[in-house]
Amino acid sequence: MKRIALWSLSAVLCTGFVVAQDAMKKDDHMKSDSKMAGKMMTAKGMVTKVDESGKMMMMKDSKGKEMMMNWDASTKVMGTMKEGSKATVKYMMMDGKMMAHEVKMSGGKMMSEKKM
Repeated sequence: MKRIALWSLSAVLCTGFVVAQDAMKKDDHMKSDSKMAGKMMTAKGMVTKVDESGKMMMMKDSKGKEMMMNWDASTKVMGTMKEGSKATVKYMMMDGKMMAHEVKMSGGKMMSEKKM
């Protein structure tokens, strides 16, 4: 009788653990925009603000939607980031942020040595 009770308790605990893990995965899924995570996307628009120390720029697309793009040392930049310029940004969603992989300013040349 003790064995049956022990096996039953083990089954209940294991089931509870699996259900809790599934719930945590769903929560993480919602936080990280996983539909877009890992997928390269493109945004085009006018640069409205550049914060080089914060490694961030604001862009406004043709529909008037504002987007905040972040970058790091591995981001390839073509041209000079400045307010009022048009930009095409290839980015991925990472930790809920738009992380730029490549930034191309209109009429710019590749700045291979510049680290942002």
